Amino acid sequence: ATSSEVEHLQIQYDVVGNVMSTDLVTVREDDLLDLVLKIMEWRRIHHLPVEDETGNLKGLVTMNHADRYLQERGEGSLAVVKDVMVTDLITIGPGDDIKYALLLMVDHKISSLPVVERGKLVGILTNNDARHLWSKMKGSRTE
Repeated sequence: ATSSEVEHLQIQYDVVGNVMSTDLVTVREDDLLDLVLKIMEWRRIHHLPVEDETGNLKGLVTMNHADRYLQERGEGSLAVVKDVMVTDLITIGPGDDIKYALLLMVDHKISSLPVVERGKLVGILTNNDARHLWSKMKGSRTE
C-alpha cells in the first residue's frame, strides 16, 4: 500500500493495542541517569520504561522526575535509574478499552500508561499517542 492509501484506511481505535506505541526503548535499574537522559534526548521521548533482565516492568523514568532529581542533587552526581524511577505505576492491557485508558490518564494526571500483558511490557500509551488518536478520529468524522 502507498502512504496515501494508508492514510484513508479505517482503523479501529477501540482498544489500546491498536493505538499504543510498540517501538520501545527500555532501560535497567542500574543504568546511569546521564545515559538515560541522552537516550531520551536522542529519541525525543519523555518516558522510558524500566525492565529487569527477564523483561518484567519495574518502573518508569520520566523527564520531569529526572530533571527534578538533578536540580535537587546537582548535575555531577552519579545517579542511576533506580534513584529516580517511579515504581507505583498504573498500567493497562492491550485489549482494554481506549476510552478507559484515556480516562485513567486524565484522572491520575499522568502523561504515559505502560501497556502490560502477563507481566511483560508490550507497549506504552502517551499523551502524544492520545493527541494523534484524537486528530485521526476528528479527521474520520469530517470525511
